[in-house]
Amino acid sequence: MMKDKIPDSTVSITGIIIAAGFSFRMKTLKQLLPLNGLPAVIQAVKSMQAGGLQDIIVVVGHKSEQLIPLLRNLNVKVLINERYAEGMFTSIQTGVANLPPQTKGFFLLPADTPIISAETIPSLIHAFQTQNEIVYPCYLGHRGHPPLISARYIPDILSWKEEGGLRAVLNCFENYAVDVPVNDRGILLDMDTPSDYLKLCKFCRENPIPSIKECEMLLDLENVPVDVRNHSQSVASMACEIGRRLNEVGCQLNLPLIHAAGVLHDIAKGEHNHALKGADRLADYPEVAEVVAAHMDICVSSSEFPDEKEIIYLADKLVKNDQLAGLQSRFAFALEKYKDDPMVRQKVMERLENALMIKDKIEALLKMPFGEHRAGTLEGEIKWMISKKACRRLPAETVRQQFS
Repeated sequence: MMKDKIPDSTVSITGIIIAAGFSFRMKTLKQLLPLNGLPAVIQAVKSMQAGGLQDIIVVVGHKSEQLIPLLRNLNVKVLINERYAEGMFTSIQTGVANLPPQTKGFFLLPADTPIISAETIPSLIHAFQTQNEIVYPCYLGHRGHPPLISARYIPDILSWKEEGGLRAVLNCFENYAVDVPVNDRGILLDMDTPSDYLKLCKFCRENPIPSIKECEMLLDLENVPVDVRNHSQSVASMACEIGRRLNEVGCQLNLPLIHAAGVLHDIAKGEHNHALKGADRLADYPEVAEVVAAHMDICVSSSEFPDEKEIIYLADKLVKNDQLAGLQSRFAFALEKYKDDPMVRQKVMERLENALMIKDKIEALLKMPFGEHRAGTLEGEIKWMISKKACRRLPAETVRQQFS
């Protein structure tokens, strides 16, 4: 995932937002329906601006007198399409006909698809800069909005007289198109109907946790190596098993959150301060990001009940590569390696002590009903479970089915 908000070349890329339609199926002007506390048309503008676009055109038509005052102070150019009753393509043509002369490419975003991640715009621009002429955002194999289109197709769009509108125009140049995977479900979410609007409202309200497929996509986008993925899957499986057992005795841990954070906790492995860098990668998933940020250094709470951060922290310390390891043996190598560096050794000891405190909490809650005859510790019990293949790197779908 790209961290730079916007490449310098975006001074020659314009965003066009289409907000001119009748909203027949919605039966009310959907451009004004609230999302995240803002009218949808403003939310669309904010989405483009959050991605770094400075040059934005908004095309209005139906009930333009209600929309124009809302857009007046947003630093956008507002155009009125007098032919809006003839269909959306006329509004697209209105916007395209008024692009600045220096434009190299332009985004097209319907106002009823207003929730676009801030990371999507720069990701598409990056692909556009590598000689691609039509760039589609693609979520889990499905194209969405907004496409980024080269200015070379402006004459084709303006002169098109056949059926099919923009889709038909772009289909003529499919050989020059590329799909860019993005971790942004919003590119597929519109609000054509009241049901669509309710789904979009729910999407906005949620503090999202990535699905299993989304986790896989995130790892793919960051080119996370197989050995790191295997370690992370083992951590996720162990953490979910611990969480499930704790929930059986009255805890209320969010198991999908634990699973996602476990799978993604090393997404930035190999970078300096990789826990914080990983949290930065996961900014669209704030709950997961918070857990990931704490998986190396944590402040153990005084509560008798461990939270999701503490479960992931302990599970990560119990897994070496993709195998279970006791805490003492897990830390022995680092303590020996840094025996002549007091500051680093102290940091290693702090991490070990935090892990032991969390383990003590868990053992106190579980009261070790299973493990007293198997080494008498939580580690011994989990080691026995793994030897029986009870939780050895459970398949992702199995994890989600068992722990959600």
